[in-house]
Amino acid sequence: MRYRCVSCEIEFESKPGEKLRCPECLRQHGLEEVAAAAPARRRRVSSRTLLITFVVLSLTAALAAGAVMIWQRGAAIPKPGELAILNEAHLKRTLLRRGVPPALATSPFAPGPALKALAAEAKGSDELARARSLARALGARIAAL
Repeated sequence: MRYRCVSCEIEFESKPGEKLRCPECLRQHGLEEVAAAAPARRRRVSSRTLLITFVVLSLTAALAAGAVMIWQRGAAIPKPGELAILNEAHLKRTLLRRGVPPALATSPFAPGPALKALAAEAKGSDELARARSLARALGARIAAL
C-alpha cells in the first residue's frame, strides 16, 4: 500500500503487517493512505464524428485544389478565329509555349526599342493609313514567329 506523510509530503510504500513510519521524518501519526489512481479513461471518438470530419476535410481540399487550378489556368485561350484580349503575362506564356526565345517573348506594344521600331514603320498621311501600315507590320512579325 502507498502512504503519504502529511508533515513532509513524501509518499512511500509499506508492506502489509509492517509498522507504519515515515522514512523521512520517522513519524508514525499523520500518515494517510493514498488511493490508487484509477487509470485515465480515454475518450472515444464516435465513428460519425470521424466521418463528418473526413467529409469536411475532403471537401475543403477539393475546393482548394479547384481554386488553385482555376487561378493557375489564367485567362482562357481563345479558339481559332475568336478574338480575345491578351494581357502581357498571357501573351508571354503563349509565345514561350510556341518556342519563342524568352528574350523575344514580349509584347510588341511594350515600351522600348521594339515599339519605336514598329512606330517607324507606320507610313501614311492619315490615321487610317498608318493603322493599316502598323497592322501589316505586326502581321509580318507574327508570321515570322
